[in-house]
Amino acid sequence: MSLKKIELDGIQMEYQVFGGASEFGEHNITQFYIGTKTTIKRKYCLFGKKIIKVEPFNVFTLYINIEDPNYTKKDIRELIERELALFGRKSEIERGEIV
Repeated sequence: MSLKKIELDGIQMEYQVFGGASEFGEHNITQFYIGTKTTIKRKYCLFGKKIIKVEPFNVFTLYINIEDPNYTKKDIRELIERELALFGRKSEIERGEIV
């Protein structure tokens, strides 16, 4: 998993582009990560050795390839800023700031 770094308005993020093709056409997604999360699992469901795994924390996903030359910098910036605003809104709701 090779993550690329990007900075937008002082926010450090990492992203990874996934793509593929099927009989329905080509599809690309870009996943954005901020920081890491730690998950603990057991080897055999309820018992066994604990396995600690550190993974990047997925903040949001865009269903385009941000490295596609058909999109301008302005287009990509607007998409990312909108998703970051929605992510900020989720954390406000969790804190109880509804209005």
